[in-house]
Amino acid sequence: MPEPVDATQRIVLDAIWALLLRAGRWPTFHELDQHLYRLHDLDAARLLPEMPPGLLHGVNSGSSISIAGTTTIGLTAAGAAATGRARRELDLFLAVVRHAAAVQRDYDPPADQPDRQAVLAAADVAMLLGLSLPEDAALLRRLGAILYTERWGWTTFGGRGTEAWTAAVDREVRRFRNVRDLSTYWELRPKHWLPNAPVPPAARRQAARDDTADRPRGAMGHVDVLVVAALREEFDAALGAASAADPGGPGVSRWQQRDVDGSPYSWGEYRIDGKLRFTVAVARPTHMGGRTTGSFVARLADRLHPTAVAMCGVCAGDPARAALGDVVVGTPVFEWDEGKHSASGFEGDHRQFSLDLHWLRAAQEFDPRGLPAYGDPSDDEALLWFLEQLHRGQHPRSHPARDAYFPSGTWPRRLAQFETQGLIRRESNGEPKLTGDGSDLVQRRLYDDVEGPQRLPFRVLTAPMASGSAVITDPAEWDRLRRMGVRSITAIEMEAATIATVADDRGLPWLVAKGVMDHADAEKDDRYKRFAARASAQVMFALLERLAPATMVAGADPTVNDAATEPTVDPTRIRPTAGTGSAEQKNAVRSAKEYLKIAPFSREGLIELLSAAGYPLEVSTHAVDSLDIDYDEQAVKSAQSYLRVAAFSRKGLIEMLSSAGYSLEASTHAVDSLDIDYDEQAASSAQSHLRVSGSSRKGLIELLKYAGFTHSQAVHGADKAGL
Repeated sequence: MPEPVDATQRIVLDAIWALLLRAGRWPTFHELDQHLYRLHDLDAARLLPEMPPGLLHGVNSGSSISIAGTTTIGLTAAGAAATGRARRELDLFLAVVRHAAAVQRDYDPPADQPDRQAVLAAADVAMLLGLSLPEDAALLRRLGAILYTERWGWTTFGGRGTEAWTAAVDREVRRFRNVRDLSTYWELRPKHWLPNAPVPPAARRQAARDDTADRPRGAMGHVDVLVVAALREEFDAALGAASAADPGGPGVSRWQQRDVDGSPYSWGEYRIDGKLRFTVAVARPTHMGGRTTGSFVARLADRLHPTAVAMCGVCAGDPARAALGDVVVGTPVFEWDEGKHSASGFEGDHRQFSLDLHWLRAAQEFDPRGLPAYGDPSDDEALLWFLEQLHRGQHPRSHPARDAYFPSGTWPRRLAQFETQGLIRRESNGEPKLTGDGSDLVQRRLYDDVEGPQRLPFRVLTAPMASGSAVITDPAEWDRLRRMGVRSITAIEMEAATIATVADDRGLPWLVAKGVMDHADAEKDDRYKRFAARASAQVMFALLERLAPATMVAGADPTVNDAATEPTVDPTRIRPTAGTGSAEQKNAVRSAKEYLKIAPFSREGLIELLSAAGYPLEVSTHAVDSLDIDYDEQAVKSAQSYLRVAAFSRKGLIEMLSSAGYSLEASTHAVDSLDIDYDEQAASSAQSHLRVSGSSRKGLIELLKYAGFTHSQAVHGADKAGL
């Protein structure tokens, strides 16, 4: 197994484990960075990519991509073992993995759901291991944390950071069914950083004994950036934008065709000045749309372990905000059709995802004028653009792209020229209207232009982007979407929210850049499609170049000035200057507010979380107490979140809330305020237990009573489970 090579790396591993002990979950990069800087004067952004491969989860060894502040940084089994402080957790981990292999072997899916996978629930694992709540809740959370960072065969993992986690299990777990020690487990474990490494002889013998055939190692490979394109044209545009135009030029000089679980992708090394900047995989699903894209991206992300996920392609743009050919970098992104239909209409309930602040600033400050797709318009191109706007019923004078086609001082002169040519006529108020000759000219030009534009004076906009499952051709949709609460919505497409969801679930930064090919109106056609796909791909890769740390571009050249190679400061990772208590206090309050937007917390839990982020205890306490927080409401929300991932008795749910730091009074009030059918909870708990192990009726009733259900509830649960 890999080991840290020096004392500094051991400090990093110990810090990650200490933060897990404190908060019951793996820290974010921001929390770890603050902790290492405050206590040890160490820079996490520099140290994490230098760690030996196989020790960390959330960042890949040698990666040059900036780590988002919200990225979860965890330890693998090897990393936990290297701390020397995780012996009990790792022993339990091996026991759970063996149990999961037995569960997967014995699981018989329902006839109407043949693809359904076996589910491993924390409550059942606790009973198996003899753990109890709330006494062993912290241990159960740490066990869940290691199960999440290790690739032992889970496909989906819910309830991270809680003692109510669940894991869906697939056939990959079979290889581990007989492992007894960590070294044997590690030999069998997939190692994405060694895509072509042969399986060790001992592991081959173990696999043969288990009747398990490993998947081809050549199909697995580490990648820094996973790029997804929904359509063939978008995929080709992405490959073209990333390919080096000249030998030794920036980009990928040679693409390798790879495959993982039947999902092909193109893999390459993106180099600048001959130095590796990042590795990239470009892939596309078989169909566009969020449903297909979601499972496709999740499968690749879980196998390739990217550091970031990005998408390029085409979208529809609001004609009041975006011109054809403009590129929209989505933030926030959301599902526009997520909500509730009722007799009074549709009520949106959007789950919005926003760009990491470092990535947002890079997009806001990006100038596309150096890209191959950008070009200043000629007089003829300005004429065609002007006539096309009139043909579409739009107003070129107030159009957002007017300044690009009509630089300062050219508007009056060109309008007079168009009028003299007989292409437009002017109303008494000065409004231009197409003449018959003008209408004929623009329609002929549009009909003849089958290739579409090659270069345009396009803009890069950072704006809200809505995803939906249907193509829209109704211009009234823009007003309806604005009335649903996102007034500055600029783009509509089909996959951005899915990309953000998959990335967010895995703690990864994401980037979606899409070119405007139409305005979602009756006049839409595909004339701008190729350009929009090409421009979006060029913008996306140009941003990815900038988002890699500047020090990686400079390399080890000693002649480069240190100040010039300082990475761009991430506003989310600014450390308050020592002695500036008021500034630190304001930052702590701001952090507390951000945490409360993400999840509910008790007073104790929120103080612990701020302390784990590096704030002194007194600062954390003052910040939390300065906020007007309704902890009764927070307890209700926490109870609802627990019930979404597992079944509980009244007693068990009260104990769970108490272990999260809520008072007994608040916990009891929260549970009793909810309309919970404990008979159904008992039935669900019984069924969950039977999915992972057998039991007699009497034994199942006793287990349910042990979990806090009354005798009548336990009997009902056993009867409902068919025993």
